[in-house]
Amino acid sequence: MLDTINWVPSFIPREHCWESHQGLDLYRMTIIGADGAEKLSQIIPLWGKLFEAGPECLTLTCGWTNAETPELPYGHYVKRLYDRDKVVAPLKVLYGYSRAVMEGQAGYILHVGI
Repeated sequence: MLDTINWVPSFIPREHCWESHQGLDLYRMTIIGADGAEKLSQIIPLWGKLFEAGPECLTLTCGWTNAETPELPYGHYVKRLYDRDKVVAPLKVLYGYSRAVMEGQAGYILHVGI
């Protein structure tokens, strides 16, 4: 998902301006305006359909960890289990936000980091 979110035009608030950006800054605020919301509204339904096609319990690959185990002495990607419906539901909400921005019912989407 992170690779495709980088297709979304966005802005990073700086001291006296908004800097153009692509995707989300994972550790600080990111603002998604109308252009980004339009791109997001194209991507989100596809994510939803992809996950809806999966099993009820999704195994997803997350970030890299340097934690060593006897089987993986040099680190590994973490795999986590997620309830499919709990993954899809927030995507539908985010789609609604993106449509509201596109249609002028809201000014922007604010991401505040993870």
